[in-house]
Amino acid sequence: MELKLALATVKTHWSAESVDVRFTFERMDNSYATVTADAKALYKDWFSDCRMCPENGEYVHGVTIGTPDGKVYLVEDIELTFEELMEALASYFFRGPSVADRTDDGVFRCGICGEELVCSDTGDMPDCCPNCGTAVMYPVPCIEMEGV
Repeated sequence: MELKLALATVKTHWSAESVDVRFTFERMDNSYATVTADAKALYKDWFSDCRMCPENGEYVHGVTIGTPDGKVYLVEDIELTFEELMEALASYFFRGPSVADRTDDGVFRCGICGEELVCSDTGDMPDCCPNCGTAVMYPVPCIEMEGV
């Protein structure tokens, strides 16, 4: 199955947090590594410390998309780079607005990549995440949060 068809199929029933992405890539020392992670965790890792991620131009092999009900979709794109995989995930799961997560200490973070969202000198919160570029929505007006 083509990657875009697999993602379109699973997105109709499952969120990024519940969809497992699995792939294998060749490391610099010619050994192979297999990564299995939910789509949201993989996407966050891509924008942070890249502990799971190969280089963007590396080819990924044996890509599967799995769902909680046990279905697994084998992606047949044989010349697929990691960056192409991530861009496809982004287009199906992460293009809409992100709802900012508020930590216990009052810090807002992007709901997609986890980047801290800091207000400007004029007190305005960013409309888009400075890290991943996703539009950000806030759960309540920030002015209401000041007394919290």
